[in-house]
Amino acid sequence: MQVLMDFGDYSDLELHYRQLLLPYVPQETIFYLCRYFSQKPVEVQITRSRKTKFGDFRPSLNEKLNKITINKDLNPYSFIITLIHEAAHLECWLKHKNKIKPHGKEWKMNFKTLMEPYIKLEIFPVDVVSALNNYLVNPAASSCSDMALMKALKAFNPVRDDVFFLEDIPENTIFMLNNNRIFQKGVKRRKLFKCKDLKNKRFYLINPLCEVKPINN
Repeated sequence: MQVLMDFGDYSDLELHYRQLLLPYVPQETIFYLCRYFSQKPVEVQITRSRKTKFGDFRPSLNEKLNKITINKDLNPYSFIITLIHEAAHLECWLKHKNKIKPHGKEWKMNFKTLMEPYIKLEIFPVDVVSALNNYLVNPAASSCSDMALMKALKAFNPVRDDVFFLEDIPENTIFMLNNNRIFQKGVKRRKLFKCKDLKNKRFYLINPLCEVKPINN
């Protein structure tokens, strides 16, 4: 299903969002995104890559607009899910301000409701939509906390020959994280791998879908 509009059908603000978002999202979503964000008191910004988060929502202060920021290096499916995640925070702020939990029942309901039209567009690959539907049963604070969804989404990241998932390298392999810390892979404990930091000699539990760069001994 494809929903497109002629440029003449867009308001100035909708055209702004079309130009801003189209390079980052599936084309079929742009009509809904333009209509939604042009009607909300919010500014959406595309930012540099951040290691600690994919996006965030910042509520308005001193009569300024609310702000949503999204990392520019996300693949289209991760981008749209992150954008809707933050839009759900916007809805919570508009209705409840800071009187509710950040990822409580109100946020979960808003996220499910806002995500539904994009699922109906059938834009997501089979593996992603399957994992996404399971995640939406009880969405968590971050899609990264759901390993099935995280793995399905990462399959659409640009391929790098020198980067692997932690789960795909052999035990005892020495590897580097994107923060330049160096570890040795250990055994799996439930869902996470016990890895040794070679500098401070401490052990840490690391997500199996963490992207790592093996180091030759």
